Formats: sequence, structure tokens, C-alpha cells
Amino acid sequence: MRPWLYECVYLAGVAALGAGLGSCFSQATAGLALGLGVVLGTHLYWLGYLYHWLTRRADSPRPRAPGLWGEVFARLPITREENRLNRLEQMRRDFVANVSHELRTPLTVLAGYLETYGDLAEALPPRLGRGIEQMQAQTSRMQNLVNDLLLLSRLEIDQGGDDHAWLCPARLLERIAGETRALSDDRQTITVEGAAPGTELWGSDEELHSAISNLAFNAVRYTPAGSRIVLRWRREAGGGMIEVEDDGEGIEPVHVPRLTERFYRVDKSRSTQSGGTGLGLAIVKHVLLRHEARLEIESRPGEGALFRCAFPPARLGGG
Repeated sequence: MRPWLYECVYLAGVAALGAGLGSCFSQATAGLALGLGVVLGTHLYWLGYLYHWLTRRADSPRPRAPGLWGEVFARLPITREENRLNRLEQMRRDFVANVSHELRTPLTVLAGYLETYGDLAEALPPRLGRGIEQMQAQTSRMQNLVNDLLLLSRLEIDQGGDDHAWLCPARLLERIAGETRALSDDRQTITVEGAAPGTELWGSDEELHSAISNLAFNAVRYTPAGSRIVLRWRREAGGGMIEVEDDGEGIEPVHVPRLTERFYRVDKSRSTQSGGTGLGLAIVKHVLLRHEARLEIESRPGEGALFRCAFPPARLGGG
């Protein structure tokens, strides 16, 4: 029933009750009976209206509390959940930073003693010498992991921007290309394209060097001998692009969306042998976020891979 029907039924019932009682009793008694009828009819009317409202609310797919206070109370559980998640995320960051810092000192001491023993490897039994060599490799890997964790923690906590200045992408890419050639040891061909002098990029030279060299070093580690690696700078209307492209084996599309996750590896055994920590692309992602940039990845099996760092026009200067 519609709400206005409840009102009509209520008024008709009150009128009929008053007329019937008026014909049977005195005027005073009829007035008292009419008052009781009004009270009873009012209760029945509001009970019917409440039933009507509840049935409509039950049929509604997404009930919503009306008014300002309804919105406030509806937001309270969401706000509490967001606060809880923020606290948990902060606890995780503090835990990673503290543990990484505490591991740094004993690893440094252990690496120092192993280096000393390694210098005396010729005087040691062969089995002991191989053991020391393996311990040195694993200690070095753990030191790299701790350093990456500390760097990633700093990138997450520190807002950055204090060391940003105008830098030349051409010089940055040439410097990284030289380091990449040293790592490759002539197993791959490394070239630089499109890095014309005159264009400037606003950012941190240290952080961008770390991010781009990470991409270039990954290309050396995960492409076979004889591959070609290109470091490229492009400027378009939509902004500036630093690209690292190779013609290696490529990556399955199913892995691409997860490559920037911490410790995610496409091939775990191969990543361990190459000395990777599984944090490189996560660091690249956070560095680019601090520069209002984004990481784009294009790859297919057998067609190589392209890693693009896209910077907004506001970060560009010069010609």
C-alpha cells in the first residue's frame, strides 16, 4: 500500500468510530471514545507505515542511510579499516628497516673474515676452500639484499625532492652505458640513441642513475650473449621517455603486471644464479613515483623486452 492510503484508512476509521459511538452514548462518552480511537488509529497508521518502509528497504539492493549522519555512520567502518591498514603498513616498513639495519653490521664482519680466509685459499684444503668461496658468494648476495631493502625502505618513508636539480639525460645515459658495457664484458652490444644534448630533466641524479642502471643491468643479466641492448631518450608532446630495450628471450605476458612486486621472479633459479635480489624493479617503480613518472613494460616471448620510464612535461626543460 502507498503511504497516502494509510492516511485515508486512518481518517475513515476514526470518523466511523466517532459516528457509531456518538449514536450509542452520550456526547461526553462519545468524545472520550473518539480520543481513544485517534490514539489507536495513529499507532496503527505508523505501524503500517513502518512495515511499508521496511519492505521497501529489504527490496532495495543497496540500502543507504539518509541524511548527513547516515553518511557519517556509513563511513566510520571504512575509516577504521583504512586506519588499521595504514598502521599495519607502517609497522611493516619499520620492521623491514630495523631488521635490515641490524643485519648490516654482522654481515660486514662476516664478509671481512671470509675475504681474509679467501686470500689464504691456496694454503687451505680444497674442500675448505670451496666452502669459503660459496660462503663469500652467499654473504655478498645477502649484503646486496640488505642494501636494497634499506634503499627501498628509505624511498617509501622519505618524500624526497631535496636533491632534485636539472640534469642532462644524454650524459646520464652515456654514463650508465659505460657501466653496462663493463658488466657485459663484450657479451652484448650496448648503444645509446636519441640522447641529444640540450634537453634537461628535473630530478635526482643519484636516484635516476640507480633506477635506469638497474634496468640496464637486468638486460645484461637476462639476455644471452650476442644480444643488443639500447638505451634511448625520446621527447614527445606527452613528456619525456627513457627506454631500455633488448632483443633477448622476452617475458610471458602473464608475468608483466607482477614484475614490480617485491621478490617476484619469473625464473627463480636463473635469478638466484645471476645474483639478483628480486627488489630491483620495485626500487625502479618507487624512484619513478617520486619523480611523478611511471614504468611501462612491453614484452613478448621471443621478441625481447622494452622498459619505458615516462616523465610528465612539467619535468622537462631546455630545447
